[in-house]
Amino acid sequence: ATTGYLFEQLRQSSHLAQIAATIDQALLADLPAVVDFAVQRLQAEAAVAGDVTTLMTALPTLARVLRYGNVRATDVVLLEQILDGFVTRIAIGLPAACYSLDDDAAEAMLTKVEACHDALMLLQEDSYVTPWWEAIARLADQVGLHGLLAGKCCRLLLNAERLSGEAAANRFHFALSTAGQPEEAAAWLRGMLRGSGLLLVYDERIWSVVDQWLVGLSEEHFLNVLPLVRRTFADFAFGERRMMGEKVKAGPQP
Repeated sequence: ATTGYLFEQLRQSSHLAQIAATIDQALLADLPAVVDFAVQRLQAEAAVAGDVTTLMTALPTLARVLRYGNVRATDVVLLEQILDGFVTRIAIGLPAACYSLDDDAAEAMLTKVEACHDALMLLQEDSYVTPWWEAIARLADQVGLHGLLAGKCCRLLLNAERLSGEAAANRFHFALSTAGQPEEAAAWLRGMLRGSGLLLVYDERIWSVVDQWLVGLSEEHFLNVLPLVRRTFADFAFGERRMMGEKVKAGPQP
């Protein structure tokens, strides 16, 4: 009954993420016939998928299957070919997909970028990682990119030591000082610090850039960006917020 249900689901579905999830389910249930059919369906639907975000939604599950699933050698080869196609097409299309996004669309795209990044770093295969990093670097340099994505790309490059601390601080300073609106700068701040506030605690250059930016805001602009800044800091772990509070109380470092 389960096999028949999954076959029917696969016949009716054109969603890559759902098909990839079915492969995962079939592997766990030890249903090799379903796995074979699901891989064929994934290959067929991937060939006609034209939307980068559709590929990005399916990629993490597919990567997890390759990393943790009990996949037969023949299926591994096919899945690796499919994933290779995903990564290549995403890397090429990502800058255009990130062009001129509003706040909600940028937030949704950031979630997809983070999920794809984590999945590919888990695999650590050069054929996937290299084009991905090239795409992130191009995105970081893209003029007009939403601050949330620009800040996150800068942070990813910094964490991977593909960008020096000095270069990251310079980018951060330039973004905050040249933003057309304080809200744009606050979005950059949120992207840069998203996931962990330890960078702000231990890097005096980054701390100084944020401090100077906040001090330089007018009262009106400060009140406008306060909700976004508060949201950024609320995401940090309690220990990180405590260390930041102590750093503020201690005052400027010599």
